[in-house]
Amino acid sequence: DELDLSRLARVGTARLLDAETDVRVRADPRSVAASYNEKMSEHLGALRAGMVGLGGRYVLCPTSGDPVASLRALLTRRGPAS
Repeated sequence: DELDLSRLARVGTARLLDAETDVRVRADPRSVAASYNEKMSEHLGALRAGMVGLGGRYVLCPTSGDPVASLRALLTRRGPAS
């Protein structure tokens, strides 16, 4: 899961794949999970603040989900998304 590495902490060394560049690295998730999760949270917060600050709606759509279902949920939701 690109949003939270903490579940990988149980597996020991993991091979991680960047889905956009196909770069692969071996890492111990226990040593990077806290920092990664903090940086990811900051990044998502900045995206949310930027979108809402421009008057837009922000909805997190994980890549593991169905993009059509995410778009449908966004378009049928009433009121502002945060």
